[in-house]
Amino acid sequence: MKSPAKYDTCFKSCYLTKNLLENYDELDSFGYWVLTDWIEETQPSKEQFHGGLGLFTQDGIKKPHYYAFDFMNKLGDLLIDKGNGYFITKSYGKIQILLYNYEHFNHLFASGETFDMTFIERYTPFSQLGKMEISLELTDIPVKACIIREHIINQASGSAFDEWVRMGAPNLCKKDIEYLKQVSVPKLFVRKEKVENNILPINVSFFCVAAENKTDLVFCIGSSRFRVRTYMFRQFLV
Repeated sequence: MKSPAKYDTCFKSCYLTKNLLENYDELDSFGYWVLTDWIEETQPSKEQFHGGLGLFTQDGIKKPHYYAFDFMNKLGDLLIDKGNGYFITKSYGKIQILLYNYEHFNHLFASGETFDMTFIERYTPFSQLGKMEISLELTDIPVKACIIREHIINQASGSAFDEWVRMGAPNLCKKDIEYLKQVSVPKLFVRKEKVENNILPINVSFFCVAAENKTDLVFCIGSSRFRVRTYMFRQFLV
């Protein structure tokens, strides 16, 4: 088994998001090597989630990092602010906020020791279960209310591998594959928030890739202009 935690799980979505956004000013363009797990350099696998490099499995099921690229594609043309775990843009009277909580796998896994990781249990290399809390204060918003669309990738939403595990990790028939295609999508919340004194506070608490909570988010907030103040700190569960 070749490091499947890197490729089929939520880790890959956070890994790509972190590295692309942190190097935003250094890149003219970015290319991802393979679209699907059908790669001519390797033999086809009998397993659907065998740790392939593609954005899709060999039967066309979207992986979490497919949605990470989709999230980044929703970002606007004007960069407002960025930092550890957040990236804020603006375009066409809307604000886009992408949040992520990245944890790197531990040193033992990096050195080749897989210890208690199995084909189904792939999150054991992530040991700290870090909780991140981010507070944003959007100011100078010239409306009395905003519509917030929140898209979420985590182990419970948008991860086909984790959905397959919850199914009982069966051998997949055509109906199972179609089911996974339909249910393995990011969660969407839409809500209306009041703006008081031209200020909209946003407070988010979410866990790293190994925890059953939020890992990647995009907020799309309708507004024509704004300023942002950001407050962020990370806690670790004990």
